[in-house]
Amino acid sequence: MDTFGHALWTGALYRKNPKRWVAVVCGVVPDLPILAALLLNPWPLLKGQGLPALDTIPPFLVALDLTAHSVLVFAVMAAVVWLMRPDMLVPFSGWGLHILIDVFSHANVPPFTATTFLFPVSDASISVVNWNHPVFIGVNYTLLALVYVLLWQRRIRTSPKT
Repeated sequence: MDTFGHALWTGALYRKNPKRWVAVVCGVVPDLPILAALLLNPWPLLKGQGLPALDTIPPFLVALDLTAHSVLVFAVMAAVVWLMRPDMLVPFSGWGLHILIDVFSHANVPPFTATTFLFPVSDASISVVNWNHPVFIGVNYTLLALVYVLLWQRRIRTSPKT
């Protein structure tokens, strides 16, 4: 899924948590290596050629991306957060939500690869649908709009009348 979609889904799911903005940040952190790659070489995207091919992205950023999308790495980091700041574990789980969504929304369609969620132990992946397919984008943002309209209506109904 695209980074903005991750932020919106995380914001909706963690809306009642006082640390929801921490959850939103954690929900987009796994995409930062690829966003950095786009900042380092924006020309293909700006020229309308789409996202850069994986072999043009610096290897250390690819390694960071694989690491950030690993359930195993997330589990270790979640254990560290739980030991050091248990109050941050729920918002930190926004990162885990990101991985869960990406496992099913990153198909192995060039220039993309499916999410290798057991990195570095295994290159196992599930190739279901690609996040940048127009149908997926349409369904995703339609559902997000519906969720936010419903949340807004609920907020209006439950707010005290003056």
